[in-house]
Amino acid sequence: MNIIRKINPGDWNQIAMIQDLCYPAEACEEIETLQCHWREAPDFCFVAAESNHVIAYLLAHPWKKRVQPPVNSHY
Repeated sequence: MNIIRKINPGDWNQIAMIQDLCYPAEACEEIETLQCHWREAPDFCFVAAESNHVIAYLLAHPWKKRVQPPVNSHY
């Protein structure tokens, strides 16, 4: 059964694998950057998991300006 839950610290290796498989290199961010976004808004960041295996993730976080920040930027 699939469940949607908040991101746990142990999810990051699986999140990194999903990103590497699903996005072109120029759209990938370092795990430290993704974690920075997660720390900004942990209540809005989720994974879909099946038997404790992460199959998808969503990071929603605020931007400090009205312009999208560059990929892989800590702001």
